[in-house]
Amino acid sequence: MFQISVESLSDDLIIKWNGQQFVIPKVDIKKVEADNTYDGHEVPEAITIGFPYSTSDRVRITTDDNVYLLFTSQSTLKERIQRIVHT
Repeated sequence: MFQISVESLSDDLIIKWNGQQFVIPKVDIKKVEADNTYDGHEVPEAITIGFPYSTSDRVRITTDDNVYLLFTSQSTLKERIQRIVHT
C-alpha cells in the first residue's frame, strides 16, 4: 500500500500507510494544514508518513503531543482529513 489512507473510527482519525496504522484521537488534533517544508527536516521530532522525496503535497497534523507529516500525491488528502476531524 503506497497511498496513504485516512478514515474515521469512532472518535479517532486512522491513518494507514505501508502496513502501519496510526491512531490519533480527534480531540487531540489542534491543526491540519499544508506543510511547505521539502522533506520535513525543519521539524526533526515529526512522525513522517509517506515517501518524502517522491511527492508534491505535504500535510502537517499538529496534536497535543506530536507532529505528523504526511507526504502524498493525493491533492485532496488535507481536505479529507479536515472533514474527518470536524465531524
